[in-house]
Amino acid sequence: MKGFVCLVLFASLFLPCAALCGPPQEYNGHWYQIRYYPDELTWESAKTKANYYGGYLTCLNDASERDFWGSLVQTKHQKYDGYCCMVGPFIGGYRDGVWPDCSSQECWHWVNGQDWFYVGWSSRSMTAYEPTRMILHDGTLFSAVPASYTLRSFIVEWDQHPGYLPFPKIEFWPADEWDHSLEHKILVGTANRGVSTETSGGNPTEYLRMDDTLSVGSSITAFHYFTDWPYDPSVYGPIQSIDYSEDRIVLSALGPGEEIIGAFALIQGGTVYSCNQSMNFDNTSWQTGSLSDLTESDFAYFSGPVAMSGSGLDFSASGAPIYFGFLRGSENAGGSGVVHGHGIDNWEVVVDVLLDDDEVVPASSLPGRVLLAGLILLSALLLLYRRLRTMA
Repeated sequence: MKGFVCLVLFASLFLPCAALCGPPQEYNGHWYQIRYYPDELTWESAKTKANYYGGYLTCLNDASERDFWGSLVQTKHQKYDGYCCMVGPFIGGYRDGVWPDCSSQECWHWVNGQDWFYVGWSSRSMTAYEPTRMILHDGTLFSAVPASYTLRSFIVEWDQHPGYLPFPKIEFWPADEWDHSLEHKILVGTANRGVSTETSGGNPTEYLRMDDTLSVGSSITAFHYFTDWPYDPSVYGPIQSIDYSEDRIVLSALGPGEEIIGAFALIQGGTVYSCNQSMNFDNTSWQTGSLSDLTESDFAYFSGPVAMSGSGLDFSASGAPIYFGFLRGSENAGGSGVVHGHGIDNWEVVVDVLLDDDEVVPASSLPGRVLLAGLILLSALLLLYRRLRTMA
């Protein structure tokens, strides 16, 4: 029994690596991993995330290392540059000076502080006139891009095995600027809904505004969802849970018999599923609503004016692609026709990816090793104490 308890304690320290990216790969005593995000991010954000994972954006030591990077890159890690080539992911080279004041190689640096070295510069660097950041170009060449340039991937490097990696999360568009492809699907009612992007008055600036023109006794419920990037469980991994948040507002006070409701919702295989936890609108100033740890059981198939039980939603690796969005319902049971104005801002979805058992790596990070050593020491002391008591 003692052995079993110790085994469980030890096994609890073996934590999963990112299913989206594959396990870290060793090369010349260092470890590397491509981190991939459906939503694009800047070089600075990639640098911050790499540091969060206990490493840094990868830095070049020799030409063979560059070739190794190229072996990690897949098509999904890149994007078309608009001219000729596939670019990405981000790596750790940067130049903060502005050309021509800073045009020499002395202006370039690697994030880990090592001496500047590079091979294979692309002839199609995208900028030479502003602070620039380095990316891979067609897999093995280097290119410079503006600091504001965005990609979906970056390479993390560790000087030793990283061990524990934070549980992977995929962030879908913190939509504080509503420049994404948004589809609208009327589910219930015949009232008219106007949808527009307002450049001011949001939280803090741009927001999505909806105006429902309702006659007496009428209603409307619509599903609004983003088509830019579906979550495909077969590509990114099965979903363990979802966190959701949004800012919402009623633009004018509601009268008796008038109501606006909202809910997080998604569509899979042509079927709309709404979260069972709806959010009522009752405030004429911006308020934030959030939901966490949502699983399949927290959603229901939307049919008619209500959500039905027994959703059929599939978060597994065999599930169809999922598009995320939100529901908005508006009803007028008052005595005259009205226009309900309401808005949404800072819409955000975070997916926790469920990892397979074979994607487990030992926790060799310092906190993991300290905890493991402490547990082993504690177990040894308990065994010694019991043995001394028996001998006494």
